[in-house]
Amino acid sequence: MTTGPEQGDASAGNRVDGGNVEPYVIDDPIPVPQLGPPYSADFLAHLHGGMYEDLPEHAQLWQQVRADPDAAHVLTALDEVTAQLHALRRGQ
Repeated sequence: MTTGPEQGDASAGNRVDGGNVEPYVIDDPIPVPQLGPPYSADFLAHLHGGMYEDLPEHAQLWQQVRADPDAAHVLTALDEVTAQLHALRRGQ
């Protein structure tokens, strides 16, 4: 179970209820790395988000995912969303 970044900081992903700030809780486990297509959107989002960087097969996962056209489409969409979020953060 993981909690939001900073307790008491509503902008850091915490829920604000009637003046009280509570960290959100994520109960979803990180999906087991998939070694071949079809790749789930959940797995691709976690891979894109860096959740598997500590695994020895991290580079192999990326190589296999990039070789799959359907996965590449999802990763392109995730890259676009990430770029939009960074632009919003910069105030553009």
